[in-house]
Amino acid sequence: MLLKIFKILNNEGFKGLYQRFRIRILYIIKPKITKSAYGVKLYPKWHDATFNLCLNGTYGYFFSDFLKNIKEPYIFMDIGANQGIYTLVASQNKNIKKIYSFEPVPENFNSLKKNIRLNNSKKIIAKKFAISSQNAEKYISFNKKHSGISSLDLKKNSDKLIKIRTINFQSLNKLVKTDYKLIIKIDVEGHELVVLKQIIKSILIKKVEYIFIEINFKKNHLKEIKKIFQKLKFVQLYKSQQIKNHSDFLFKKKI
Repeated sequence: MLLKIFKILNNEGFKGLYQRFRIRILYIIKPKITKSAYGVKLYPKWHDATFNLCLNGTYGYFFSDFLKNIKEPYIFMDIGANQGIYTLVASQNKNIKKIYSFEPVPENFNSLKKNIRLNNSKKIIAKKFAISSQNAEKYISFNKKHSGISSLDLKKNSDKLIKIRTINFQSLNKLVKTDYKLIIKIDVEGHELVVLKQIIKSILIKKVEYIFIEINFKKNHLKEIKKIFQKLKFVQLYKSQQIKNHSDFLFKKKI
């Protein structure tokens, strides 16, 4: 036990030790409202692995710190928001003027809306649809034990298939209005190339300065996505460690 505590202190400092102790207590008492490792409040979903990842800070702090430290006016688009961890973090920064948060799965969307109200976030526009190549109704996989792996590329480990609404770049043009530069987060479980191509087709691409994107290596999209960013004159600023079959990347448009 003492050796484990020493390793945590050595690798994560007192903050890491405190965070682990706090999480253990939360799992024991299971309060009706929790504070995540990212500083925002969440209604708990103890059965859901995605909620627990948010609670524990397992996603790391690169992008949350990035959003917290924005110093100029931006609009933030959260594509694949789930319960809203990055949406809520962004809403605490006064320099992020408005947030468009997209989550198509009804159960996830309900959690997102509840968490927005819980954090008294007034500048978030939440929409219950996915971005894809068509304005249509499609089926998405859903696993209640891990809501974050919902995918339009249907999976065998889903509990059920749910009908959702998708919109394309033309609808995005009508929906998202901004005089500010854009930061976009894309986390759509293998559908990222489709989403990226729709953003490029939209008029919004002229305003995009940063794109934070999870890339699924099983889909073999990495080379094509990097070629797209190179053509658009975006440079890679960050790549996370690979977790299972994916990594997160941050790209920025060259000035």
